[in-house]
Amino acid sequence: LLDGGCCPGTIAELILASDLNKNVEIFFIKRNDNEETESILHSPCWFAIIMSKLNNPNTKITSCSDYKDATEKILNYISNFK
Repeated sequence: LLDGGCCPGTIAELILASDLNKNVEIFFIKRNDNEETESILHSPCWFAIIMSKLNNPNTKITSCSDYKDATEKILNYISNFK
C-alpha cells in the first residue's frame, strides 16, 4: 500500500521488483481531486507508481478510496493465492 509516508526503502524495493519483472500490484489511496499531487493519480507516491509501470508494463495499479477500502482490496488480493 503506497500512501503519504512511504519510506525510500519501500519505493526502492518497488522499483527493483518492477525492474526484475516480478508480479507487482500497487494499492494506493487516491486523494481528493482538489489536493495537488502533480498527477492524475492524486497520490503523493505518484512518481513511484508511474516509474514502476514504466519499468514493468504488467504492473497492476489499484486505486482505493480510503484505508478501509484498501484493506478489503488487499485482503481479497491475498486470498486469491490460496
